[in-house]
Amino acid sequence: MILSWPQFQYLLTAGVPAPAIVYPYLPETFTDAHGARWLHFPDDDVDWRPTTGELRGRWCLGEDAITDPDTYWNGDALRVYATPLEWMIAGRRRGVVIRDWSMVFDRLRDVPRVSVPAGLVAQYRKWMKPTRVPEMAVTA
Repeated sequence: MILSWPQFQYLLTAGVPAPAIVYPYLPETFTDAHGARWLHFPDDDVDWRPTTGELRGRWCLGEDAITDPDTYWNGDALRVYATPLEWMIAGRRRGVVIRDWSMVFDRLRDVPRVSVPAGLVAQYRKWMKPTRVPEMAVTA
């Protein structure tokens, strides 16, 4: 279902610029079986419940920014945002919102630069390590 006018107004009132609401694609809206309203970002296949901040779906919002050369242009960095609202206020460009932190190392290890907010530094450092390394045998 298309984004309703009250949801559009909520985002505008929260500080999201109108172009960031509709570009690069308009989020869809739906109501779950419990009556909760969600926004669905189809390109990322992630759902966000603005009233609680809950995320579900794939590992992050904004995944295209990871491989977009514009993200790193002129020494810039991939920005990690704490919430979808912060990501939207920033224009939904050059950044991600991580839902599944266990994927961070595998997905971001080749990124040249990352900008992480102070509140997420500990979590980023915890997960930005290989989840496994090969068993090593020492030969003579």
